[in-house]
Amino acid sequence: MYFSFSEEASYGLDATSQDYAVDLISEEVITNMNYNKVIEFNYPTSQSRIPGTKTSHGRIQLEMTYGNPGWNSLFKSLIGKSIVLSDFAFAKSSESWNIVTGILNSDIDSSETSFSIEEYKQGEFNNVDGIIIGSEYIAINSISNGSVTSSLRGSELTTATSHGQHNLVYGVVSDEGRNLEIIYRYRSGFCYYLPTSLTCLIYREGDYFCFNGGKFSDFVFNAEMNTIESSFEFLSRNTRIIDVYNPNTSTDNNELVSPLHINCYSMNSEFKIKKLYMQISNSIVQNSSKFFETTFQNMALGNHSAYGQFTLDEESSSAFESYINDDLKNLSVNMCESKDFTNAYVFSFNNIRYGTMLHLLYSSIDMKGDSVPFYSFDPDGFNLIIQS
Repeated sequence: MYFSFSEEASYGLDATSQDYAVDLISEEVITNMNYNKVIEFNYPTSQSRIPGTKTSHGRIQLEMTYGNPGWNSLFKSLIGKSIVLSDFAFAKSSESWNIVTGILNSDIDSSETSFSIEEYKQGEFNNVDGIIIGSEYIAINSISNGSVTSSLRGSELTTATSHGQHNLVYGVVSDEGRNLEIIYRYRSGFCYYLPTSLTCLIYREGDYFCFNGGKFSDFVFNAEMNTIESSFEFLSRNTRIIDVYNPNTSTDNNELVSPLHINCYSMNSEFKIKKLYMQISNSIVQNSSKFFETTFQNMALGNHSAYGQFTLDEESSSAFESYINDDLKNLSVNMCESKDFTNAYVFSFNNIRYGTMLHLLYSSIDMKGDSVPFYSFDPDGFNLIIQS
């Protein structure tokens, strides 16, 4: 089985090609036809029915890899909007943390060009060409030991916006042949939308099931020991079986994401974990016209949440204190191939709080630690950066 897909020009209109494929581990997709009863005058019920709206939904588990541009499309459909920074890459850290990362020392508005970054190690940002904060790329003209004295806001077609104290900051350098894609929520006025929809194929032993208007309501990532699981909750407008179809590609031969190269970073400190679970969720609905069941509106994105749980490698009182004090924190989850990486996923959570904690203590000293839930309902508290 495999999952092949491409972006649609407009919602529910079949894409003209199948450009990407991700190896499919399992799928549980249900096709549902909402039949409407024919109710005659003075008859409370009727056995007759006419076809109404057709939808498909379920969960697909995918084999996560580096370097497959199809993942950018999947995440964009889940989260909303993306900006590609061509010929840029993450600056590499000299420490165990793979990328140059810091936090803002204070709030900044959309016009400030001078500000201060608290560095993980002094001087780490000295050689960067720019920084990423949220969905904004800021070109750096002058920086020394975290002190920015001259910058250009809203560079590379990004939008200058306000950022809060303790928000994560990523160092970026010019690198021909590389690119960074920042994926973040798309907002128009006071409403959030998922502007990208997919036409997808799932191949099951002889039959191709085609879905259009495909979107995702959540993404689940679970890393434990030497295993990683990733899956999407899938929702589509329509489905049908087609006899013969030849997608451009049917397998994903890129390098698998390994739990050996997953780092967690928060408030300027890197920490080791035993387990990591995270979920990015939307409440999306497929609306139909009140009178014309065959007329569809776009799926709307309502609430958005980012939450999960990690288990520390060893017992630490700092997470417990943060929970008791209800501190606002940040969390950066970095997955890369190795120390000298070329591909990476960075999940950036800002304005998170820790949830009710479980303290673990077994007979072996290796089994003690804290299991720490975290969550963020900040509408702009999450974004994803992919380097490829």
